[in-house]
Amino acid sequence: MESEYLDIDQFKAMTVSENVTAHDLSFLHANVRSLRKNFDAFELTLGSLDFPFPIIGMSETWHTDATVGAYELHGYASVHRMRKERRGGGVSLFISQRLCFKERTDLTLATDNVDSQFVEINQAKKPVVVGLIYRPPDGDRQQFIHDLSIALHSMRAEKKSCILMGDFNTDMMANDDQGASNALLDTMYSHAFFPLITKPTRVDDNRGSATLLDNIFSNDIRNKPNVIPGILITDISDHYMVMAMCKGSSGARNETRNFKTRNMEPERMAIFKDIIANTDWTEATQHSDAQDAYSTFLQLLTSAYNEAFPMVTKKIRDRRNQPWLTAGLKASIRRKNKMFCQYNKSPTLYARAQYNDYKAQLTRTLREAEIAYNSDLLEQNKRDLRKSWSIMKQILGTSARTTCTSEFRVDGELT
Repeated sequence: MESEYLDIDQFKAMTVSENVTAHDLSFLHANVRSLRKNFDAFELTLGSLDFPFPIIGMSETWHTDATVGAYELHGYASVHRMRKERRGGGVSLFISQRLCFKERTDLTLATDNVDSQFVEINQAKKPVVVGLIYRPPDGDRQQFIHDLSIALHSMRAEKKSCILMGDFNTDMMANDDQGASNALLDTMYSHAFFPLITKPTRVDDNRGSATLLDNIFSNDIRNKPNVIPGILITDISDHYMVMAMCKGSSGARNETRNFKTRNMEPERMAIFKDIIANTDWTEATQHSDAQDAYSTFLQLLTSAYNEAFPMVTKKIRDRRNQPWLTAGLKASIRRKNKMFCQYNKSPTLYARAQYNDYKAQLTRTLREAEIAYNSDLLEQNKRDLRKSWSIMKQILGTSARTTCTSEFRVDGELT
């Protein structure tokens, strides 16, 4: 099925006509270009769709240690990958609380040429591996292809259904037989992955360009007739959102509301290095057979890795919701989306002015509606300190962090 452009109303009509439900495994990807800046806009758009995508990927989150836990979606668990040495980039996967999953850190492409995150969804029939990838435009393309090939080879060897989504920063519509587009697609095809998105996902009216940078790849060829791909026209960033809805597929329900992941805190790397430094490797070097030596070496290395980065169980917590988002406000958001789509079709100065004016007015209205709702809620519970504090935490975000200090300066001296 060809991927079509959809506004919010067209998307809602499609889910009804195709009989797609929230229990089907459906995927959504958005390049948000700073989750801190565009989180509210994304959350409002998601609420207007009235469809809880079970798996949502976001690229270019621009997360830091201070922000990684502050922006969460109601009803989802999340796993993140962010840059340590430089700004920008970063990816986040949000998985519905009803799904059982585990992180696949063994598939992560941990290089400067790509930001990635992999999880495995436990399905009733067979597991599905989901990968989220962001390739920065200044990264080494050849090294990216090499690193990607290693992960693709591992996934193919496991013979599991796999979905890869993200912003590959390669125009897959470019006619370059010897270029980056051809190299990426050849690599995907050689490992039995095919693209679901076939039209531009980033349109720049100022430059007059339209490029296909965001995509979703699947290796489940037999299920392709049941997959509905699409491109959601939104104004969250300069990229449209891409989606794939898989009819007739459902993940195993998560009754425990827990998930397993590895403890990858920064301090664990120092522990790993210390274990490696104190490991006795003579058992691996004394073998005369190369295969035996490699097997012993791998066993020692794996043991050190498991000890330094142990599996931990995390509880899935409820995230903040938008009870103040009324049916009327959702209709206004859909109207703004229609105006944006109309401007994209006919980018006149008048259409742009109309859209910008309505967007500014709607932004003010949404902000006032949220403030009014929260004020009323606090007023109703002002005599219940515990409830008031719970409401404040919900408003600020359940994962909002506080920074404590162990030192204070008194009369110019640290104490």
